[in-house]
Amino acid sequence: MRVLRAVPVIVVALVAAGCARGDGIVSNSVPSTVAPGPAGTAALTTVVATTEPAPGEWVVSTAPIVTEGIATQSDLPVQTPGVQVIGRTSVGWFVVGAVNGGFTVWRSTDLSSFEPVYSEVCCQRSLFATAIAEFDGSVLVGGTENRPDGSRGAFMLRSDDAGVTWSPIEAPLFTTDASRVDRIITIGDTVLVETLDDRVPTAGPRPMPAWSDDLTTWTPVELPGALPSDWATFTNDDDVVFGVTSRQSADGISAGWAIWRSDDGGRTFTEAPPLDGITRGTFVVAGGALVALPQVIQFEYVHADPIGPVVLGADGAWTQLPADTGTWGDGIVSFATRTGTASTSPAYVLVSRETRASVHYCYDDVRTCGQVDTALLVSADGSGWAEVSDVPGLDTIGRLGPAGVHAGPGGLELLAVSGEDATVRVTRWTGAEPPPVTERPDYPPPDIPVPLYEGGQDVAVGSELRYPLGLGTCGGLYTGDQRWEPELPLADPPPPEWPYRAMEISDGPAGYLYGRILRTAEDTIEFSIEGIGTVATFHPAPPLEFGCG
Repeated sequence: MRVLRAVPVIVVALVAAGCARGDGIVSNSVPSTVAPGPAGTAALTTVVATTEPAPGEWVVSTAPIVTEGIATQSDLPVQTPGVQVIGRTSVGWFVVGAVNGGFTVWRSTDLSSFEPVYSEVCCQRSLFATAIAEFDGSVLVGGTENRPDGSRGAFMLRSDDAGVTWSPIEAPLFTTDASRVDRIITIGDTVLVETLDDRVPTAGPRPMPAWSDDLTTWTPVELPGALPSDWATFTNDDDVVFGVTSRQSADGISAGWAIWRSDDGGRTFTEAPPLDGITRGTFVVAGGALVALPQVIQFEYVHADPIGPVVLGADGAWTQLPADTGTWGDGIVSFATRTGTASTSPAYVLVSRETRASVHYCYDDVRTCGQVDTALLVSADGSGWAEVSDVPGLDTIGRLGPAGVHAGPGGLELLAVSGEDATVRVTRWTGAEPPPVTERPDYPPPDIPVPLYEGGQDVAVGSELRYPLGLGTCGGLYTGDQRWEPELPLADPPPPEWPYRAMEISDGPAGYLYGRILRTAEDTIEFSIEGIGTVATFHPAPPLEFGCG
């Protein structure tokens, strides 16, 4: 067996607790002792803190990712780490990434700093990690390996000494068969890995999930009734695993989701009731129930009514929950990360949501429409969701790199990596009881005095519609296949009293002006702003000589 050995490092402990600085970061340097670890392992840190955070508070700190002592090419300075994944185990928190193209593992025992415990000199091979897990005392890391001969394949490494040395798992699944590991799930005495082979673009990805109870023998996961085109992904808590895959009809339109359930850690699956007619693809397990989170796709020329989560309960039936714009908004909900808590414990989910996403809200108040924020939501059973109150810096966490939410006997913490300054932002709840939650009130539906123009729609003479007019190089007024130009150029920039919202769209309009179109004749369209009146008259024009979008 090949064994990857660590570079010698010294572990230095810093403690983030105590007095608050003016920048809002809580920190306090306190004495600590460094105790030598067992032979062949890095030193472990024992922290003796003089103060403890007050109970029931959110404490924010930063933990530097230390680069001193990392093995690298002698003629290259050590660069800022490129962090790929972060996770928690019983022997500490791990960060895995690359420095100068190499492969490095950092570990923290107290979330005050991440010290390098293992690194490879680049660049005989390149490892890109995507998953961290723990199984029967072993820390596992999996991902994709770019090999010296130019080939690419999956890899899985294990460490039995808290990350100091790593041994490759030599099963064919990780040496020849698959090209990447997407996720590692551990439940009880079973490990389930999401692996696939995507090395033949014309053939499409070939999923090959497998399970093991000894990290040596791997058994393919069988999903009853699965189609050759199915690409199942898995989500779980500590008791149950669900496999989900989208299905499409012959014409390429979404036909819902096929669902499988496992109560033995992923060894065996049974078919669960499918979820039909739902195009969303964000799933989480809460209290043993599978939850499809709401996702309404809205943009300038589409309005859709908000919807609530759909829950697959213990009775085997799907339940559509009422729309809840206070919690979920009415736009796209991105599933950032979640905890794998037991079915008897609450599930915490970090999401990015869009509120007042319908374009009609921009007509009410252009300053407050289409707002995106990050929220920490919690549910005991998937059917009732609440927002955790007053979590500091959530929007910052949502904009950073790899992130994680961890809840359990050790408390509740949110971790997010900042690539700019090589630090981990740590947000921890210090109370013995769960943090308080709040119920955000729903906001009323938008006022819709006239319908919204739908993309590609032909407009008859006499028809009046709300029309978001794109401004800038790739903007313009279009109905059906016809392009229209104004008799006189519109003001640039628009007057401040006009309802205009600037947008950052690659190869798209610089922003949208929210007005109405009225086709007064076959060759005339008037563009007006509600409360102001007509501001431009358009006539048919030839297509643009260049393409956008």
